[in-house]
Order: sequence, then C-alpha cells, then structure tokens
Amino acid sequence: MTDSDPAAFDDELPNEVLDEGVAEDATSNGGEILAPNEDEERAIRLLDGHGYSVVDLSNLFIKFRAKPADGVRSTARHVIPRSEIGSLLRQLSEEFIEHPDYRGILIPGQGYFEVFLAAPQDAPSLAWSLSYLRSDTASECPHRHGQRIPRIALEAESEVYRRRDVSLHLGDASGKCLEISNLSPLAAIVLGPTTLDAGNARRFPWRTPRRLTLKVDLGREMNAEDLVASCEKLMQSLFYELDIRNGVAIAPVRRSRTREKIIDNNPPTLLLEVRHPRIQLKHEVASLFGFATWAQDSPPLAFLSYYQVLEYFLPVAVRLNTLGRLRRELNDPHFDRRKDESLMDIMKIAEGAASMPESQQLKTLIKALVRPERLEEFLSRDWGDHFGKKGKISGVGFISLSNPSVTLADQVAERVYRLRNRIVHAKDDPKYSDAPVLLPQSPEAEALGCDVLLVRFLASEAILATQPS
Repeated sequence: MTDSDPAAFDDELPNEVLDEGVAEDATSNGGEILAPNEDEERAIRLLDGHGYSVVDLSNLFIKFRAKPADGVRSTARHVIPRSEIGSLLRQLSEEFIEHPDYRGILIPGQGYFEVFLAAPQDAPSLAWSLSYLRSDTASECPHRHGQRIPRIALEAESEVYRRRDVSLHLGDASGKCLEISNLSPLAAIVLGPTTLDAGNARRFPWRTPRRLTLKVDLGREMNAEDLVASCEKLMQSLFYELDIRNGVAIAPVRRSRTREKIIDNNPPTLLLEVRHPRIQLKHEVASLFGFATWAQDSPPLAFLSYYQVLEYFLPVAVRLNTLGRLRRELNDPHFDRRKDESLMDIMKIAEGAASMPESQQLKTLIKALVRPERLEEFLSRDWGDHFGKKGKISGVGFISLSNPSVTLADQVAERVYRLRNRIVHAKDDPKYSDAPVLLPQSPEAEALGCDVLLVRFLASEAILATQPS
C-alpha cells in the first residue's frame, strides 16, 4: 500500500491477516487480571463511580465495561492503553458530562469539549483526507510548550497493516485551541465504539481504539451551557473552512435520537388488490412525490418535496379560481359590458390573480382542489397535541376544528406555509425572531412526522383533483 491509497487508512485489517488473532503481548495472562499500579487503581476507582468497572488488564491495555443498567449487561468494550492512565487521570480531575446533541464529552471545569467526527458516506476516510494537511499554529499556543491535549497515540501493529496517527493542532495566542486527532482516553471509555467500528472491537478486543475526534480546549472553567455555545461556533467555523479552503467535508456524529412516533389511531384502509394504474402523473410530480417518500429519514426534506408538489399545482388552482369568478361575473344579470364599472370588475379579478402572493395561492389551492370533508376527516384522527396549542412545532399556528371565525382550509394553509418558511428561510432579521429557521436534525425536525403526513395528504388530493375527466 502507498500513503496515497485511502485503503491504507481504513480500520479494517486486510483479509490475509484477519485470522491471525491478537498479538501475544496484547493479551492477559490466561484470563487472569494483572495487578494495577497506584495511578491505575485511582483511575479504576474514579471510573467505578461513573458506572464503569475494569474487566481485564493485559501487559499493554486496560479493558472496562459499563455496569449493567436495568438488568441489561453491556457487551461493548472500552479499551485504553496503560500508557494513557496519566492523561485519563487529568481528564477525570474534573466532573465530565456527555454532550446533549453529539457523541461527545464536556469537562466544564477545564473548558474542554470533544466530539466524534464523520465524513460523508461516499468520501474518502477522514484519516486519509487529513493526513496531507498541516497545522497552522501560533507560536504563543500554550500547547506547544506545555501539556498537550489528550489523545491516544496509535501504535504500529503490523507491517501489512499501517495506520496514520493524524493530529492537526490549531492554536492561537488567546488559548482557544482546536485539535483533530485520535480520541482521548476518557472518550474511549465513556463513548465506546460506534457502529462504524463495533465490528473491529469484537474481532480485535485489544486493539488501540482508532476514532478521530475534534477537541476544543478553551483553557478556563466555564458552565456547561456557555461551553457548548462557544465550542459550537468554533467547530462550525472550522468545518466550514476545512470544506471551502481544504476540500475536506466533516461533521460531528449526532446522538441517536428517537424520532417522535406518529400517532394515527384511525389510518386509512390500505387495499390488498393491485390494479393497472389509472392515475396519470406528470414526470415532475411523480419524481417529487416519490423522492419525498424516500426522504422520510429527513422530515424537513420530505416536507419540502411534498410542498413542491403543491407548488406545481398552484397555477392550476389560481386559474380555476379565476375562471370561476369570471364566469360568475359575466353571468351576473347586472353585468353590462357597455359600462366601465362592469369591465373594471373583470379587470380587478384578472389583476388579483396575477399579483396573488404564494400564501394566498396556497389557500386558493386547498379550497379548490382539496375535498373539505376529507380534510376534516384527516384532521379528526387522533394526532395527540401535535396540531394544537401544545404542539412541539413553534411559530406555525395551530389548527382547530371548532374555530368559527377561520375556515379549516385557511388554518391548514397558514400552518403549512409558515412551516415551509421556517424550513426554507434563514434570514437574520428581527421580524423572524418568533419563528427562527427550523434546522435539520433538530428536535423540532424530528417531530415533523404529522405535518409531513398532512402535506402528503394535500399533495395527493391536488393530484386527484387535476386528473383528466
């Protein structure tokens, strides 16, 4: 393998060495736990208080496992080299917490932040992409002459299999330092293997963990909320510059979030009989509707794709509405084409259609193309509090079936349009402060399921209403 080969930096061993097992010096003596030294005993006691117990000790490594929770025993390994005990103790000198949104840890007493990193699915491995970059660190950086940011150094395991020990340290005179390097000892224990490297953990339980993380050291004690906010800005700015200046796309690994279950206690009956298709769709409509179905893992994207189907039919709805108004005006017994007043009424209808804002067009579409009884039936299902005042989506209004002052069609159009704006617009304007941009992967985004089904229903109604007779 050459250094320019991305495969040289993979965390998988070549097939020819998969069955070689683990090196002799990386195993415990017949399963017997070796005696820990004084620092190791201290680290073991501290981690025991956080729910991690030592299960094995070899010549080179210590293996921990999370204590059983709710009667379920963890099978994940948490391994660190014995040489990293000093770094682990320094991290454990202050209380740590897990990051609320990312797979990472925070040590507020040290102003320390660390999160796992990932590259896009089709991109080369991060280690290979970053191995050709060099750090631009100010000479005043405190880590150049003092304690380095903790990371587990990778060892050379085999002549066949080589791993690059990537370390990009970016420091400035203010003491705000960032580093992309192998994970720290505390991260290896608390966060353990991810789904990306769990297979290796099972096959090679004594291998040095290989996982790149971003570490931010602000060099001073901070409360957790301020630490998260400050590090988020630094992290996103770094990732932007890496993308634009260096051609490397990186993102933090988010915590698995349970998507809010869609409550529908009265779903429509699905038929078992498959028929020759009778619905005729334009290619654009079919493509948008089909993409939305496949984009369910990204609720905001699915919502926008269904909304684009509605956008496709907006001109049709406005045209049908305008033609209907014109016919009524022309059929009015009081209409007189010799009078300017009658002709002006016709002109107002045409001008109003040409200048109608999109929000009004959407209201027109729902009134013209969506069957009111079906809309009421849809919203009468048990959606919990989602569409009500206590719903989790802010700034989009609520829907009430018993509101006599606003039609159901207008309420639905208002909510759908506001939600569309929250997803699409990211304007730095005070007038949008009550409904800021709805960010992807945010708690609100994960709670969009019922609104996605609503706009899907509206799109299917629009398709049905525009079928040729």
